[in-house]
Amino acid sequence: MTKRLYLMRHAETQFNLRYLFQGWCDSSLTQRGRAQARIAGQYFVEEQIPLDHVYSSDLRRASETCELAVGEVLPHDQLAGLREWNFGAFEGTSGVNFPVQFPYGDFFGAFGGETQEELEARVIATLQDIMERPAHSNVLAVSSGDVCTLFCNLQADHSPVQIDKRAPNCGIYVYDYDEGIFSCQGLIEPDFSSLGPAPDHI
Repeated sequence: MTKRLYLMRHAETQFNLRYLFQGWCDSSLTQRGRAQARIAGQYFVEEQIPLDHVYSSDLRRASETCELAVGEVLPHDQLAGLREWNFGAFEGTSGVNFPVQFPYGDFFGAFGGETQEELEARVIATLQDIMERPAHSNVLAVSSGDVCTLFCNLQADHSPVQIDKRAPNCGIYVYDYDEGIFSCQGLIEPDFSSLGPAPDHI
């Protein structure tokens, strides 16, 4: 039986505006970010998508995004396995002119953070565990930018849709899940034009 996973990035945060690595540290949503989350949640209403379970990272930026998006419809469970990349000593530091480009490889492992391999294993195991649970047919999971982007890249060989851009705030990646395999079916980018011009940020 094919199941459906909606993997969404959290809304805009203060650290996004300041070009800072968030990782396992946290920052609050901006006013624009809170509005983004509400607009993103309308996608599921307008498309009449019957979500049966909702999860988020246990970091506040993801949890708050989840609450604003679908909290009135379904409660959500928080999972540490959905956290952003652990950047170790680089948590909260500037990403401007950073010497290593995404997807970073083993770089952060030498500074108390996670290697790319460790992150991939954690996220894949968490999402597979979620989708193998009983009565999980239409699932929303809210995580962070590097997690969403890296997970999408990992599924490229199984996916009819190839996405070559970084996950935008509140971007919703749509996956089919069948017999342990995720295949990307597309990226939903909610219309935030009513919020005015988007600021430049990571």
